[in-house]
Amino acid sequence: ASDETIVMTRSLEQGFRAETPAERAGALRVFHDRIDGEWLEASIEASGLAAAKRGDYRAILERVIETATALFVGLATDTGFFRFNSTNAQCHELAAELLKIGVCAAPIYRQIYERNSLQLTRLLGRSLADVSTYADGAVASVRLPLPMVEELGAQNEDTSEITTALLVMDGIRIALLFRELEGGRVKVSLRSKGEMNVHLLASEFGGGGHRNASGIVMPGGIDDVIRTV
Repeated sequence: ASDETIVMTRSLEQGFRAETPAERAGALRVFHDRIDGEWLEASIEASGLAAAKRGDYRAILERVIETATALFVGLATDTGFFRFNSTNAQCHELAAELLKIGVCAAPIYRQIYERNSLQLTRLLGRSLADVSTYADGAVASVRLPLPMVEELGAQNEDTSEITTALLVMDGIRIALLFRELEGGRVKVSLRSKGEMNVHLLASEFGGGGHRNASGIVMPGGIDDVIRTV
């Protein structure tokens, strides 16, 4: 096996892709085995599990603890730390083997999910103060106009996971985040629970992703895009 390092991005909206080199925050590194830098199967939501399936993960894990940690990061993030529909018995079995090797779950969780900046925290509070609900309380949405994002200095923040705060509301099945971008465009992040398929909606507007997490980038003003979607 080659020593080339690859990266599987965490972004659900981009799909599960192997990239090199590793430069973006939140990316995870695994040592090249038999994945060969190609797109991972779109039907496999847990890319960490996919990586293990595509190669002899037991042999990989014997190499270095760093690789075991990388596999756990991929598995945990793509299953929402074992909360999403993609979580199954195989995910837990792989996690158990990684923990036996010496992977520590608690610091990984803190490193990924407990590092929000002050700017993102303020943006979260401002956006949630103006949350809207539809469909008898089953759908919730928030908007992030560009002037508000700039005012709070949050231009470089990854805001797609603000939808998580919407999905924990009682009765909400679908969460939408509308973020105004420069150049007259709007990014729409769609998240859902259970069998609610937001990918069908995203694909109607040229977006992508999978059943419970998809994204769209549309031309137009934020109010127009909200009305259209």
